[in-house]
Amino acid sequence: MWRCSALLLAGAGFLAAPVGVEAQPVPMESRTVTVVTGDWPPYVTQSGSPHGPMAEVIDRVFNDAGYQVKYVFQPWKRSKDQVLEGDADVLMPAYCSPDRADVYLCSDTVITGKQVLFHRVDTPLDWTSVDDLRGYVIGGTLGYYYGKAF
Repeated sequence: MWRCSALLLAGAGFLAAPVGVEAQPVPMESRTVTVVTGDWPPYVTQSGSPHGPMAEVIDRVFNDAGYQVKYVFQPWKRSKDQVLEGDADVLMPAYCSPDRADVYLCSDTVITGKQVLFHRVDTPLDWTSVDDLRGYVIGGTLGYYYGKAF
């Protein structure tokens, strides 16, 4: 068996070893894959078992390959860093941005979704492209992917 870091993507699918990182053999006694994630109901949730439909997919794939899966719920940015540093094996779910595709190998799409913009109802907002949003203050979270245009 070979150990590789992976990133599971919502809107993309599975990612394999970080680009340029050589896969390392996994000792037979070490048959646990550590999945780092955050709550993103209904796809993945800390409450209950299994931990949502994305976790069911992860469990099935790794269990069929002879691995147990351990989930660690924490902030997304920390999870992404842990996979890159080799302290975790899988991050899921996440979007495959062009920058991430330079670091991870993207798989086929597992789920798809639509990104939307929320705004105050007392502030009319008529837009069709990101250029129409110039002049507005838009909040986001560092380390998240909001599409190529952003």
